[in-house]
Amino acid sequence: MAKQFAVLHVQKGSSNSSRLGAHIDRTFIPANADRNKSELNEHLIKSNNKLKIDIENRIAAAGCKVRSNSVKSINIILSGSHERMKLIESEKKLYEKWKNDNKKFIIDKYGKENIMRFSVHRDERTPHIHCVITPITKDGRLSAREIVGNKKDLTKLQDNYATAMDYYGLNRGVKGSKAKHYEVSEYYKRIKDPISAEISIPRKKLTENRDKYLIRIKNALKPLYFEKKKFESKNLKLKEKIDAYLNAENKLYYDNKKFLGEKEKFENKKQIFEKTINQFAKNIENKERKTAKENEKKIIETAKEMINNVEKNTYSKTYTRAISVVNASLEENNINFKFKLNLDKKKLEFYKPNTEKKQSKHKGLGR
Repeated sequence: MAKQFAVLHVQKGSSNSSRLGAHIDRTFIPANADRNKSELNEHLIKSNNKLKIDIENRIAAAGCKVRSNSVKSINIILSGSHERMKLIESEKKLYEKWKNDNKKFIIDKYGKENIMRFSVHRDERTPHIHCVITPITKDGRLSAREIVGNKKDLTKLQDNYATAMDYYGLNRGVKGSKAKHYEVSEYYKRIKDPISAEISIPRKKLTENRDKYLIRIKNALKPLYFEKKKFESKNLKLKEKIDAYLNAENKLYYDNKKFLGEKEKFENKKQIFEKTINQFAKNIENKERKTAKENEKKIIETAKEMINNVEKNTYSKTYTRAISVVNASLEENNINFKFKLNLDKKKLEFYKPNTEKKQSKHKGLGR
């Protein structure tokens, strides 16, 4: 593995911190972020307010005098070379220690009360920390110049950070290197549009005129130009695929939401329908039960009347025929008893056909 470096990038905040706050808090998700890894992000220092409001509240609480050109925040990115950072991320205990050591480094340097955000992002290519501080001095002045310091102070800050990160195999960058530091916005542009080709700018010859030298420079830059064009073409196709995927994902989300709404409506209608059917069936059952009881009552009353007539009059075949009619009516209406004449006793009795057990007329008719 090539030598791995600690990364500490300091930038003065702009007058409008809303965009940076949206990026850190993920109310806006950048194109290079993996949405499936959003839950891995952590906000170790954060409030329920927007970043801009937190900054204004801190400055007001400190009673700082604010000028029109005052710098109200400092943005710091803490990370390291990609390969080493992915190894640190893969080891849970080491990763937790790395986060805590970074947090302690910033608190010791700037004071916890001045830290407005301290968030770890793992949904982008390389794990990194976004830290936003208010540049308030110990005596309560708003001074980014004093907090950030001069070139010598920044060099010392890089030295101290490299010392703190040495435990993790992250080294100090080369002092005096011509490596250029970019604004945060430019940093993200370069993530989206990296240029990997290496070029060598030719030196001007003593006898060479300006026009010929410019031609040699252009020729030297051609490989880089074609590499950039090739990448732009691939990047455009990839962007089209990503846009199509995101559109499909959004459509699926809203279709699913619509389906769930329709499903809920269907369930409500289903419940109403089932309730109506059950009530209808209950009404029919009650009606049939009522009709059956009325028919049974009428038949029993008729039977009582016939028994009274038999007891009052002499037995004859007429009653035998009448009993047959009554028994047929009882059977038709599913009433489980029948009448029968006892010739020996000359009395009318009834019985249940399934048991053939004779019963007293008085007991059976409830007299």
